[in-house]
Amino acid sequence: MKDCTYLGTVLTNKNKLRPRIEKRITNANRTYYALLCLLKSHKILRAEKVIIYKTLIRPVATYEAEF
Repeated sequence: MKDCTYLGTVLTNKNKLRPRIEKRITNANRTYYALLCLLKSHKILRAEKVIIYKTLIRPVATYEAEF
């Protein structure tokens, strides 16, 4: 078995971290681009954009991240 996805995490034979990190980056980019129309809007205040980032984008990027 080469790679498999279990509970949203990519598992490899050699326990490589690169696929996991790349998947988190991809998911964060998808979330960012899905919300881009809100983030570019001039009608939304900067403080509200920061709240959107902190509650919707950052958790996707840091999910399963080890600190």
